[in-house]
Amino acid sequence: HYYITNNLSKLRHGLNRFSSVAMATTSHQEGTPKLEDVADQVSKIGQWKLKIVRDDRSAIQKKTFTKWINTYLIKVGQAVDDLYEDLSDGNKLITLLEILTGERLPRERGKMRFHNLQNVENSLNLLKRKKIRLVNIRNDDIVDGNPKLILGLIWTIILNFEISHDPEGQASAKATLIDWAKRATRGYKGVDVRNFTSSFKNGMAFNAIIHRFRPDIIDYDGLKPENAEKNLENAFSVAEEELGIPRLLDVEDFILDELDEKSIMTYLSAFNRMYSKVPSEEELAVKVYSDRINVDAKKILNWLKANIDRLEKKIYKMDPEMFEKYKADLKRIEDDEMPEKRELKDYLGDCYKNLKLAEAEDMITTDITHDKIENYWDMLEKSLADKKAAVQGEKDRINAQNELADRIQQKAEQAAAKLDQIKQMILHPPEEVCLSDLIQEAKQLLYNSNMEEDARAMYSGVSALMKENHPRADELSAEVQLVSDELDEIKVRLDTLHEDLEQGAIDQIDSRINDLMTQIQAKNDQLKEDGCGDNIQGALRILDNLLTLMDEVDALQQDITAVKAAVAENPRADVRQEAKLQDLDYEYSQLKSNCVTKDQDMREGVEFLEAIAELLKWGREQKDSEMKFDWSEYHPLEHPYEKGISKQQKKFDQLLNLGKQLLKTEHPMSRVIGEEVEELCELWTCLKDLACVAEKHIQHNNDYELFWKRLNNANMWITQKRNLLDTRYNAKCLDVVASSERLQELVDMKKDIIGYDPNIVEIANLGKIVVNLSKRKMPKSGERVLALCPFKRAGPNGNVDHRHDIISRGEECLYISSTAVDLWRIKKGLSPPPKVNGHHGNTPNSNGPGNFSSGLVTEVPSCIFTTLPPDEECLNESEKTGSDYQALKVSYDRQRGYLKHVMVKHEFFSNCDVVLTWPYDKNFEAELRGRELVITNLKEAGEGLIVEADNHPNSDKTDILERQNAALDHWDFLLKMHKNKTSALSDLEAKVEGFDKDVDDVVARFAVVVITPDNIGPAEKSLDKILKDIVAMVDYGDELDERIHKESDDTCAEDFQPLINKLYRVQVKLSKFHPTCEAKARCVGRLMALQDLLQNVMVTLENVSDTLADMHLYPLEVERVAEDIKKLQLISEDLVGEDESIIEIESIREELEVILKDSPLLVEIGHLLDKRDTIFIEIDQRSQILSGDSEPGIAHYDVSIARALHWLEDAEGKLRKEQLQPSFKLRYQLLTVLRSDVTLKVCLFEDLKEAQEQVISSSDAYEVLLENYRNTFPITSPSKGLGDTTARSLAKKEGDAVHEQYFRIKEDVNRLVLVNEERYKSYERLQEELDLFL
Repeated sequence: HYYITNNLSKLRHGLNRFSSVAMATTSHQEGTPKLEDVADQVSKIGQWKLKIVRDDRSAIQKKTFTKWINTYLIKVGQAVDDLYEDLSDGNKLITLLEILTGERLPRERGKMRFHNLQNVENSLNLLKRKKIRLVNIRNDDIVDGNPKLILGLIWTIILNFEISHDPEGQASAKATLIDWAKRATRGYKGVDVRNFTSSFKNGMAFNAIIHRFRPDIIDYDGLKPENAEKNLENAFSVAEEELGIPRLLDVEDFILDELDEKSIMTYLSAFNRMYSKVPSEEELAVKVYSDRINVDAKKILNWLKANIDRLEKKIYKMDPEMFEKYKADLKRIEDDEMPEKRELKDYLGDCYKNLKLAEAEDMITTDITHDKIENYWDMLEKSLADKKAAVQGEKDRINAQNELADRIQQKAEQAAAKLDQIKQMILHPPEEVCLSDLIQEAKQLLYNSNMEEDARAMYSGVSALMKENHPRADELSAEVQLVSDELDEIKVRLDTLHEDLEQGAIDQIDSRINDLMTQIQAKNDQLKEDGCGDNIQGALRILDNLLTLMDEVDALQQDITAVKAAVAENPRADVRQEAKLQDLDYEYSQLKSNCVTKDQDMREGVEFLEAIAELLKWGREQKDSEMKFDWSEYHPLEHPYEKGISKQQKKFDQLLNLGKQLLKTEHPMSRVIGEEVEELCELWTCLKDLACVAEKHIQHNNDYELFWKRLNNANMWITQKRNLLDTRYNAKCLDVVASSERLQELVDMKKDIIGYDPNIVEIANLGKIVVNLSKRKMPKSGERVLALCPFKRAGPNGNVDHRHDIISRGEECLYISSTAVDLWRIKKGLSPPPKVNGHHGNTPNSNGPGNFSSGLVTEVPSCIFTTLPPDEECLNESEKTGSDYQALKVSYDRQRGYLKHVMVKHEFFSNCDVVLTWPYDKNFEAELRGRELVITNLKEAGEGLIVEADNHPNSDKTDILERQNAALDHWDFLLKMHKNKTSALSDLEAKVEGFDKDVDDVVARFAVVVITPDNIGPAEKSLDKILKDIVAMVDYGDELDERIHKESDDTCAEDFQPLINKLYRVQVKLSKFHPTCEAKARCVGRLMALQDLLQNVMVTLENVSDTLADMHLYPLEVERVAEDIKKLQLISEDLVGEDESIIEIESIREELEVILKDSPLLVEIGHLLDKRDTIFIEIDQRSQILSGDSEPGIAHYDVSIARALHWLEDAEGKLRKEQLQPSFKLRYQLLTVLRSDVTLKVCLFEDLKEAQEQVISSSDAYEVLLENYRNTFPITSPSKGLGDTTARSLAKKEGDAVHEQYFRIKEDVNRLVLVNEERYKSYERLQEELDLFL
């Protein structure tokens, strides 16, 4: 963003300069515009644009190279921020080379310049030892921060250590990288790699390269060539995040029309280093299979394991609903997930088969086999089937347990009912039944119902349910235990009754207990009959009766205690008497509890009713007092009635909440409490309405008081300001200084007057809305009044009529008369009257919607009404105050205007006096525009004062005219003197301007002189003419300088100073241009010498280039290898012979670069030197391949062949010799030795195979090298030797012969080994038989 913005600003600046020059030339007074000037500006704009492009490319290279260096320096905790500055001391450059080469370099630790130079020199020496050519790069260039040479050095390092993986190389790094990119993007739609610039501009090529090697991380089909920025961002982000390739480039780098080739090559080299081999279509298909297996096999196996573990670990609870969920879960796995996973499993099986057929099983990185997946699949199916069966079995078991629980429940209920029947029969026997018969009947019922056997069966079933943790086991256990307890209790009771039959002595005790039970029951009945009363008096009466009853209940306690003592003294009355005493205690405790509860309820209700009665009494008193209050004589700021309501509000809220709570809990006195609460709520609503009425009357009174207070304050303030204006600010008795002070005071007073506007507006608004309470004393008959709250009529018994309100809130009525101070006779209207100016009208006889002629006449308390505004007295007073305030503003403006007139007149006189003091001196020209403005303002001020003088009788118009005329006359005299000096200055300015144009014309003529080999003669003549013109111009400039100094004097020296400075600048420009012109003239001679040198070197390079391009393919004979090596040595010697010429050419180029910066000749020299370096590299690479320095060549292969044939012939001779041996033992020993020798010599044939493969590999590399060179430098004059087709055919035949010879030797060796093994095994069998025989 920075360099784009910077370059756009540069280009915009150039276009603005072009436009300004064109406009200035067009508007020139002397005639039409000069086309030469316009063309010159267009040419400069073109040069600026070229410079911007070069700067942009340099900036991109700088950024890319900086990022590349930091990818290595970050390994040692270092980084480069500014490439030109951070490499100047040589330390980081040494660190970078140590990382790249793995070698340690000497390093200077000082900070002086010579230390930095030595560090950089050590780095350059390392590169030279690595046979890396450094063209015109010295240590001082790097230390001084030369951008061009620093970028060139880093590019050389990248080219040799990053792009070319082998520093000694096999082919051109650029050609190899472009060929790799073509193969990597072959077949991709929208990608055609031809270069490192435009082919990568839309980003499709980068995405294609990533997709070729990692199709799983790029959606190539979703990319579009027109979305260049999106494509580039996608490729750079994926490469950085997924592949770990640093982001050396940015999307902004591809906005330029001309991309930087070196930056793109640097970025692509990272992909080439990571994926040097481009896979074929078959390999890609195999990779798709392997990737699918590596990913999906893990996925399906994890899914199988997870489901198997889940099925094995899940614990099922005894809940039918949970079983249904489990069954649904199993169904989802079986019906929803397994079909999809089965398809994936079958597809993976096909992938395994395809990889097996392609013999690419080693590409599977995971250890998951298809058999393993099948095994886990079978395990899942088995687990699923087992779990389904287990779920169904569990459900059947739970159903059986539920049936058992139901049977136990049924039996327990039947037993409990039977036992309850027996218990009731025992506790409440009929009077006609004999006690002995009752006992016999109960025992017979127990025996016939098999109660004990059923209890044992129920205990057994409950135990079984408890073991299975059945949810109802505890409940059933409690019920069974209860049945057992009841059974035991009945047995005990029957035994007790049986004993009581034999004990007649305790009948009296039973009679006393029964009597006490009767008394308790009677008192319970009395509690129910008494009730709670219909009112507070009845409640108090019932409360007194209750206290008497409670005393009687307490007396029964003594009788009960006596009965208990009698039972305790009788040893045979334990069981039965204890049971009766328990019942007696229970009934007595119930009676006691009922008495206490009723006592509490009655006391609570009575206390609540008494509190409500007290509050009702207070409320009625307050209501009566407020209804009779006379508001016409009451003028307080607040009313005590509202405070009384506020104080009682908390008590009212508490009683209301308590009453609601009692009603909610269905209190025995709910009816009475509800009536009292309702009456209290109605009274409190009325009191609230009266409080609002009081608040409204108080507000009316306060507004009325506030209105008169503010009205009086405003009248006093207006009177004070008017008196101040009439006395203190009287201009007739003030001088100039006092007038200035009073004027400033008036400015401050204006703020006060304007700030008082809100007060006047507020008074006017209050005058319209205030209500005069004193008029309530004697209202006018027929006047409209407004109801402030609703009013309801009371019935004959004092209760309020709830059917409707007599008067509604906000209703307007018609006042008729006053029957008393607190009672008004009013007439209601049938409908509301129309509003007039926002208020209801006060016309009593109006006809229409608000007519009162047929309304209801009634008497109502006067306190609920208020009279309607406005009040005429208040309205008139507020209007009078507003008029006085406006009159004050008019008086202020008149007084302030006259003071300003006096101040302006004195300032005018002062300005006239200043003009009369102006001299004509050297500063006159500089102050001319300012003084003209002063004169203009002086004229306007005088005219304004004369007009204002007519409005102010105290102002003197004659004095103003005299002062103004004197100042203007003095100004006319000064202008005449200035005109004479200006004419001489204009003539000299025109001559200096012409001199400047002549110098620019010479500079323009010099700029169009281009020195090329074709126009040296014309250029020399043009430069001679320009030099003569320059000498003449120097003399003319000196003459102009002498005349300008002669014309200037002390009074106007500063006027001539800009002209002197301009002439000086033109002379300086001419003096700087003169040496440049002379230097360019000297370049002509150097160019003539350079032409001859270039011609000789170019002829030599063309011959050498054609010879290299015309050489045949890789030779497969030792003699031909030696011939080609010798031929390459002769070519190298020819190139070395031109070293002196090359040095001279480089020296001349350095001199010409200062003058001819972007000349095509310099570019041609650079191409020539690059071609010479490329030819040197080509010779080195071919020599390495032919001589076998990097790997064995054809000579090594011939030696290996000879050794193999010699050994094979020797082995066959030994085999024949073995057959001729006379004894079995000697033949066996000879075969044993031969067999060992065969085993040891197997490595000989492995070396032979390796040598044969290396020869074929060298041949292929040599062919690629030659093809790339021919593409770079086409043959200009082909030789008459073998053509490309013939040479390739011959090379193929020779290669086939090498293969055939190798395989023939291999067959002979295999045959020899086979015969040797067969004979050896035969002799071994004979030896075993011989040993057995012996």
